[in-house]
Amino acid sequence: YFRNTSYYPENGYDGEKGVCYHFRYGDALFIMLNNENMHSDENLAKAQNWVKTVISEARAQKHAPKYVIVCEHYQWFFGQSGKFSQYSRWSKFFDEMGVDLAIAGNNHIYLRTGIIYDGKKTDGKKGTMYLQTSSSDNERGSSMGELTNNKDLVEYRYTSGGRTLSAIDMKVNKKGISLTLLDLAGHVIDSAFIPSK
Repeated sequence: YFRNTSYYPENGYDGEKGVCYHFRYGDALFIMLNNENMHSDENLAKAQNWVKTVISEARAQKHAPKYVIVCEHYQWFFGQSGKFSQYSRWSKFFDEMGVDLAIAGNNHIYLRTGIIYDGKKTDGKKGTMYLQTSSSDNERGSSMGELTNNKDLVEYRYTSGGRTLSAIDMKVNKKGISLTLLDLAGHVIDSAFIPSK
């Protein structure tokens, strides 16, 4: 549906062109993934091989991107408890490829980690920040319980319940990536910074 009704770049891998795609925006390389075609280990490997090729080719260019941002729909962690979700499938790969920011949604609870490498928070000089959005339509928020898992990795969670409405402002420059979570009234709820490596 989205491939046929939108004008996404058709630079994805075989069978996923116009669904999985990548683009440059200033100093950042964005890579979009299709979770629905990654349920099997074989299809996950196809997606990861494509991502590896995209990042390697971009970094070999004269004006290589300073930052790599990977986006998918399914959450990295379950916002209700902090339990692992897609993080388990991608974290070692992101470590290997030097991904700066991993963005997801689906769970409708904002969750942000520190910058993680090899399963541990770092000083920011190495690793990936995992971030998932809450809801932007005021209809599909979710409640969260006590943070019982990955307390050492998860730095912030946010929801205002079933009618959550929030937005994330992202600014990218040579020094790093600044992220700010805003609520319905425009109040700053959370902020984070990913330094340039």
